[in-house]
Amino acid sequence: MTTQPHSTKAQEYAAGNEKRVPLFPQYRPSERHSVEIIRYTRQAGWLTVVLAALLLWAQPERTPPGYWVIMGTALGGLMILRGALGMRDGGKHRTHLATRMAGSLDHWFPYLLFAAQTLYLFLLISLMWFTLPSLGVYLHPLLHVGLFGLLILITLRRLIAEWARHKNASVRLPVQDALQYSTTIIFTLLIAIALTHAVSPFGHPITGDNTMPIVIIWVIASFVILCCIILFIDRFSKRQR
Repeated sequence: MTTQPHSTKAQEYAAGNEKRVPLFPQYRPSERHSVEIIRYTRQAGWLTVVLAALLLWAQPERTPPGYWVIMGTALGGLMILRGALGMRDGGKHRTHLATRMAGSLDHWFPYLLFAAQTLYLFLLISLMWFTLPSLGVYLHPLLHVGLFGLLILITLRRLIAEWARHKNASVRLPVQDALQYSTTIIFTLLIAIALTHAVSPFGHPITGDNTMPIVIIWVIASFVILCCIILFIDRFSKRQR
């Protein structure tokens, strides 16, 4: 008679803990495979630091402050990761707050690791992207907007896909399709603008010699964009039925 309520409470407690399982459970330090993921993230951080240092050394004139910012941010992220993982080995030398954080490391560390991965992706792309002008490549403001819009969409896609997997969603969410097709559209526009720039540099008039290649580029880009819009409308209308 007394074991049934106890069993019910235990099931409710287990269900409550299941609801508190964080996103990206594979990133939890207690998981065996997380060691490899953490190592790859650290390698991305060190790659960012080394590339920034090499580009600083390669500058013939005054070094741009952006390289120092990127290198310092990457080093700061590596130190934060090292400190978070070191909480498990602090022993009695830890503060009370550090002890509490170490006890819940599996709950908040996956978000920290995801943030570090996103940070290094942004830093690496920015490092290479803003080196192009020094090589004589003119970057139109639309390319800047498109690139960082694409990076934000990629990050949102990862978050929402993980949230849907965490909730055991049996079907794709409409926002997942919207992000997927938006990513394809922006990527197509970036390629089209870059190819247009290669055929006819920005600021130069379009003459008869380069009109046809530019028309072909934008006809193909328009076809891809139109297909993405039609496919999204088709999938969205099927869900409404």
